[in-house]
Amino acid sequence: MERTKSLFNKFVKVCLVGKPSFLSYTENNPISIEFDWTNIDLSKLKDDEYKKKEQIKNILKSDNKEKSLKNLLEYALWFLDLVGTERSFLKTYTYKGLENICEKCEKGTNYTGIGSSRQVYSGSKTSAYLDVLRVWKYAKGAEGAESAESADAVKQNILSFVNSDQSKEIQEPIKNAFRFLCAPDYYEPIFSQSAKRNIVEGFAAFYDEVSVSENKDAQKKEKESDDVNEKHKTFDSNITDSPFKNAPDIDKKIYIIRKVLESKNGGYGLELNFSFYDKGIVDVWKETSNLKEMSEIQLLEYKKAMVLYGPPGTSKTHGAKDLAYKLIARHYIDRNENLDKVLHPYKEWKDAEMEKYVHTLQMHVNYSYDDFIAGTALEPDGNGGMKSVPRKGDLLKFLDEIRYNNLKDLKNILDTIEDDTLKEIKDYINNSIEKIDAEQTLSNKATSDNNKTKISSDKDLQDELKKWVENQSEDKGQNESTSPQSDSNDPIKEIKDLLTNPHPYVLILDEINRTDVSRVFGELFSAMEYRNKPIKTAIGDYDLVVPDNLYIIGTMNEIDFSLEHIDFALRRRFVWVDKGFDAEALADIMKIKWDKDEDTKKKLVENMEEYINQCEALNKKISEEDSLGENYQIGHTFFAEIVPICKQTKDYKQAKQVLWQISIKPTLDAYCGSMSEGEKKEFIGKCENSFGIKNQQVNNNNFTDD
Repeated sequence: MERTKSLFNKFVKVCLVGKPSFLSYTENNPISIEFDWTNIDLSKLKDDEYKKKEQIKNILKSDNKEKSLKNLLEYALWFLDLVGTERSFLKTYTYKGLENICEKCEKGTNYTGIGSSRQVYSGSKTSAYLDVLRVWKYAKGAEGAESAESADAVKQNILSFVNSDQSKEIQEPIKNAFRFLCAPDYYEPIFSQSAKRNIVEGFAAFYDEVSVSENKDAQKKEKESDDVNEKHKTFDSNITDSPFKNAPDIDKKIYIIRKVLESKNGGYGLELNFSFYDKGIVDVWKETSNLKEMSEIQLLEYKKAMVLYGPPGTSKTHGAKDLAYKLIARHYIDRNENLDKVLHPYKEWKDAEMEKYVHTLQMHVNYSYDDFIAGTALEPDGNGGMKSVPRKGDLLKFLDEIRYNNLKDLKNILDTIEDDTLKEIKDYINNSIEKIDAEQTLSNKATSDNNKTKISSDKDLQDELKKWVENQSEDKGQNESTSPQSDSNDPIKEIKDLLTNPHPYVLILDEINRTDVSRVFGELFSAMEYRNKPIKTAIGDYDLVVPDNLYIIGTMNEIDFSLEHIDFALRRRFVWVDKGFDAEALADIMKIKWDKDEDTKKKLVENMEEYINQCEALNKKISEEDSLGENYQIGHTFFAEIVPICKQTKDYKQAKQVLWQISIKPTLDAYCGSMSEGEKKEFIGKCENSFGIKNQQVNNNNFTDD
């Protein structure tokens, strides 16, 4: 990263400051967004995006034609290559002009880029060139900008431009790259706007905006702000500095979040200049989703029930577990608890949290209502015979576990408080815990009858506790000056937190398409509709109560069961999120898989953009096939298997051929079951061409399937 910043700074001094060059703006040589120079004729560039790309490639490869334009495009290419982490353009375009730029700016191989190249220019390379050149045009003093005679002035011009309405046509990733390179102490090295949005959302507790109004609730909330939310005020003065002039609010918020996390007084133990992509931190906010208006975690928090659906191999199960952990991590951030563990998670702690708060059920064709809700079992009747008795299913057992843990948490706090008015509350909690214990051990131990008190249900318990907390809060307000108490040791605040923000629990139902969901769910449909209200089960007459802190995530392979066949009752109780092939997720998984294997990494990095483009082309071909469609696309986890294969074959092309033979082609063969042999052969041939392996001769002797 430091090398990348250094190279950009040198580029600014060499190419954008000082004596005029073809990058300089003059009245006689105005650079327009269409490259419409007086001395350069680009009339041959058509409106068609593909033709533009082809012509730009031809100009870059030519030695004689359009020399000035070629030089200009070479510099734009150099910049796009500089900021990206996967730099395959240098391999694609090996011409003298680009080599000269590398020498002039001393570009070597020991730099890391900023982010994924694909976030900046994949799929829209032509517009990326134009965007970069328009920024440079303004930097040199065009379009009303002040004349720039120093590197700092150039950078200020760039920041003024990308943070103004004049740049609204420029891609946000390009603007984010320039923001960081021009003011790295203020902006993050992050291209994606959705990533920035997710960071602000994930660490919202560190930037809690409470509007100043006459509304009493708002004033009360502002008064009760956590210490964490107060810390950011010490950094507010910095966001008025010139690099932040007219900057997007999201960048100002991230700056404050960074400063809070870096604050030694915060006790979070983060190094200065940490990355939001560091392990632990990234788990709080990053998600692989194409949603633009709301993130997956926002949708889950809103609806509390979600189904991730799509083709096989699109990380649906992994995504469900990832969402579950995000709920846990964000709960601790909101409560200002366990932050050292959340930001520096070690495997044992994370595994323990997932085991306690997340329950996964694998659906299958024989899974029934009896397994999920309640059924019957035979047991001795004491007279030498057998009798049928009701038994709770997996869901009711998990709900009992949630209720038990919630009650235990309340008990632990209430046991520290001596107050006679809490007697009925404590009795109800103790009796309820004993009853659950007895059921779990199949004990016949008698428990006290709660019906003799005014508390006969968990709802009554919550209502009575809320009343008690309100009374205590009023008394505390009156006596605050004489008996101050730290929030960290305040049982009233702890009880209030448990009532208003209980720990989330997650039920993951994997591959719900493999069972008859409508039959299996039974009364759960009603219980999801009316949370916290007891619904009697058909077997056992049990109370089925879905609490507010239970989140349900299902996964579904749409290739096995079309969304069109889902009944309306199931549809409207879940939010449905399409999980298709994801190029960025593929790149991330490949990086994880090659880990510290530098040899494999080198082979794949050199070919990564080409490989991902071919994976996308293959899926496009599948989607265009009338008898298949998008539901039959091949998931990114299938394509990521090229990494372990490449580790064995030591050759990228051979690894791709092996992957085709052992995984991709057999999958396509299965898809083509309804085609004739001729149609199948033609379709497979088209897919081979799209995947870029046609007519390759490969020796598979070096590969063994472990």
